[in-house]
Amino acid sequence: MHALPTVSKDFAIPVQAAANELDQQASDYPFAEDLRSLTHRVRRISDQPAATIHGEVNLSNVRQRPDGDLVLLDWDAAGTGPIALDLGYPLICVFHDEDLTWHPDRAAAFYAGYAENSTGTIPSPEQIFDAALMHALHYLRFANTAQRWARARYAINQEARLLEFLARTIGQH
Repeated sequence: MHALPTVSKDFAIPVQAAANELDQQASDYPFAEDLRSLTHRVRRISDQPAATIHGEVNLSNVRQRPDGDLVLLDWDAAGTGPIALDLGYPLICVFHDEDLTWHPDRAAAFYAGYAENSTGTIPSPEQIFDAALMHALHYLRFANTAQRWARARYAINQEARLLEFLARTIGQH
């Protein structure tokens, strides 16, 4: 996917704007200081390699054709942006349920499949985790905020394990 030609449209969620928005919204939450302490990690994503990205790679945006090929749907937010955003989105928002269940088999299939088929530079595990954090924090306000914050905090508490998992799965050490 990231081998597609870059497009003139930027990804719908600009990294710096998302970080600024998180800083502004933080005061709406009882965990404001904790949230603000994470925005520097979001800001550093913009310094990463860019390509055409989808931004919300998840099962609800995938369909299988009769021939077995998978098709990625819902390209309305797509544009040029940091590659890590595509790889980060599912780490916390898909492979960790809101009940804090981790799905390593699904995550391994996704990341190993990406690494096997990638023709370019794969972001580091740290870059992928920071991008996952951006998505998890960005989507706090769209549902049960307390539950989504608990999922983000759980992932942060499991960061070392997730980084090791990513390094092993995408072949970086």
